Amino acid sequence: MYFVLVLGLFAYVGTRLVWQKLISGLAGLKVPLPSEKALRDLRRRIVTAPLKALFETLAVPLAQRRSRPAPGTADGGPSPSTGAAR
Repeated sequence: MYFVLVLGLFAYVGTRLVWQKLISGLAGLKVPLPSEKALRDLRRRIVTAPLKALFETLAVPLAQRRSRPAPGTADGGPSPSTGAAR
């Protein structure tokens, strides 16, 4: 999953370089080194679905609805900075 996320973040970088950067901290462990074609095919096959699922899971609205308009906005009364109606 990390590989897929990193591919999405660094789409302009070659898949081999992304893989090497991702495994660089695993020195001493036997980590497979897939071919460039295998990594490229993996990117084409699965990169959009996991990122879309992650976005849909984590994305939430940042703004909250107000029960009444804020001052200084349309139909919200006078502007707090000038006191004049808009």
